[in-house]
Amino acid sequence: MESTESAAPAPAERHAGWNELFFDLVVVAGAGQLAHLLHDGPDPADLALYAVLYLAFWTTWAGFAVYGDNAASETRVRTLLVAMFGMAVMAASVHTVQTGHAVAFVIAYVALRWQAGRVWQRGSIVVDWPLAQFGSGAVPWLVSLFVDAPLRYWLWALGIALDIVTLLVSTRDRTLRRAHERAARRRDGRPPPGPAHGPAAGPPRLSESRIDAAHMGERLGLYVIIVLGEGVIQIIGAASERDDWDGPLAATGLGAFGLLAGI
Repeated sequence: MESTESAAPAPAERHAGWNELFFDLVVVAGAGQLAHLLHDGPDPADLALYAVLYLAFWTTWAGFAVYGDNAASETRVRTLLVAMFGMAVMAASVHTVQTGHAVAFVIAYVALRWQAGRVWQRGSIVVDWPLAQFGSGAVPWLVSLFVDAPLRYWLWALGIALDIVTLLVSTRDRTLRRAHERAARRRDGRPPPGPAHGPAAGPPRLSESRIDAAHMGERLGLYVIIVLGEGVIQIIGAASERDDWDGPLAATGLGAFGLLAGI
């Protein structure tokens, strides 16, 4: 006997919107500028600085990407445009980050980390992106404004290490437990209830925010494609600057292209 109940409509599949794709293009500018750090024949210090700055771009991008994934149609375009401007400042600072524009890079990065944390509604706990609640990784960057190189770079690396550890050790239960503990401490620190302060505060209300796995997977895939596309642009640009196209150049170019295609 056929059921008379109508099947529930399947939820509409989400795809990256124009504002998200426009935001992702800033990554191209950042990745392109980071390549300047390796132009002089990179030594281990250059490679380490490249990795630190790349991860700074990635954590910034990921924070706002998770926000857009959760907010969906309620994403504030102004928030994304402000983030794009900040990332553009970071990208423009990379070329001379070891000489004159380190302060601009740090200020833009710390401001974006702060902004990526405050876009969430009060009481919303992002269990899939714990850096939305834990901003301790930005503290060493802020301290680095008051010291000179090379200690400055060690502080940047420390900040990135704190973020990576947070992502690796944070679980849903631990993130929620810490959020409840912080909310309870804030509630306990308020003045006692009375005529001047209103009724006693109830238990803190917290809600979970989860990512849309399919949509976020698409965003990550587009991110990878954009960054790899910038790599192809770098290969073509390097070859175009050479007057003599010889065997070693061809082998290097084909090897680099093959590596990108393999990734």
